Amino acid sequence: MEGDFGGLWKPLGPAGGARRTGLNWAHLPPNDEGAPPHCHSTHEPNDVCYYPRSNKISVRGLGLIARLEPLDYFDGEPGR
Repeated sequence: MEGDFGGLWKPLGPAGGARRTGLNWAHLPPNDEGAPPHCHSTHEPNDVCYYPRSNKISVRGLGLIARLEPLDYFDGEPGR
């Protein structure tokens, strides 16, 4: 994620033996702002990241950030 966010953080997954988890511990000073809450799938180049507060999704491999909206499974399909 781009940007300069304050505070201290430490990845917890590797300490527990995990190789692919994105669980982190973070400490922010009062009135400091960290990165918005988000969830990565893998932290690899084609990673997908979901931002629940803003209902956005980032697909790194495509260079795409988009807002999600609920749809019917067949929405936009011809003949439906």
